[in-house]
Amino acid sequence: MDRTENRYHRVGDRNIVGTDRGHGSGRVRAKQGYRQRKRGRFAEQGMMRHMRSFFTLLLITLVFLCGCRPSGQASRTLARKNKDLREDVRSLEEENVLLKKELEKVKYSAKSLLEEAIEFYESEDHEGAKKNLEILLVKHPLSKEAKRGKEILVRVKTLIEQRSVQNRVELGKALESMEIARDEIEGVTWYEDGDAVARQFINLYIEKKDAEKPELRLELRYIGNDWLFIESYVVWTDKERFVLEPVDVKREALGGGVVAELDNRPVTAQIEEMVRQIISSPETVLRYRGKRAFADRTITGEEKAAMRNVLDVYNLMKNSAVDTVDIPKTLK
Repeated sequence: MDRTENRYHRVGDRNIVGTDRGHGSGRVRAKQGYRQRKRGRFAEQGMMRHMRSFFTLLLITLVFLCGCRPSGQASRTLARKNKDLREDVRSLEEENVLLKKELEKVKYSAKSLLEEAIEFYESEDHEGAKKNLEILLVKHPLSKEAKRGKEILVRVKTLIEQRSVQNRVELGKALESMEIARDEIEGVTWYEDGDAVARQFINLYIEKKDAEKPELRLELRYIGNDWLFIESYVVWTDKERFVLEPVDVKREALGGGVVAELDNRPVTAQIEEMVRQIISSPETVLRYRGKRAFADRTITGEEKAAMRNVLDVYNLMKNSAVDTVDIPKTLK
């Protein structure tokens, strides 16, 4: 039996009735012709039904689209409403400008500037007081508030200068315990605690570029016998749990089967709060969480003391009016 006959047998006996078996084969062929003509009529009827459905759908769509088009009156009404809305928006914008001007008049009035400067002065925000008083003297030089503002400004400048000198002295003393490195070519100075052991695993340090503000940075180090491929750092204090994502991880083989993974990042406000909690917490655990394993270590008292020293120096640098690069340095 050939492949065609096998296929027909799988479909059913109905497909093999047309084979030539001698007597009666003509009658069979006649039945087949009738069935073919019948299938043709059914196909034509199906096509006609599809055509009628298509034209009906097309007619409904055209009627719908024509009905959605606004009439001339509706178009004119919409145009008028749109114009009214634009005029309302323009009017509101003009009113907003006027209100801003009125608010500026109130905010920068002689009375408001003086009152706010006094509030800054009493809260020991001398820089804020100085700024307000200088604006007062520029905007209202002949006012009675300006006369009093001049007297207060003299005292404020004296206090700022005294604080600057005091900060310079305190900063010079604090830097004695720092290890300082300088790159003259790049114009960058780094300040970190002098205890090298205390900064081996968690190192808070300061990066100061010439003519720029100091930047506080944090370096986290994992040192062990196996790679962790760190995915996050978890710092647990008695108050809160902090999770840090890796930023700039560098991996290094130190030799003797010892490996290191280093992460270095700028200190954000959230991280600075974490550092303060680490310093004040009786117990802090740092977890290095890797892909398949993790490692824990407790932050020591020496490490907390080193972080406190660096944070103090950083605050003195921020509040000092002098460029800390000019302060004499002793490289240790």
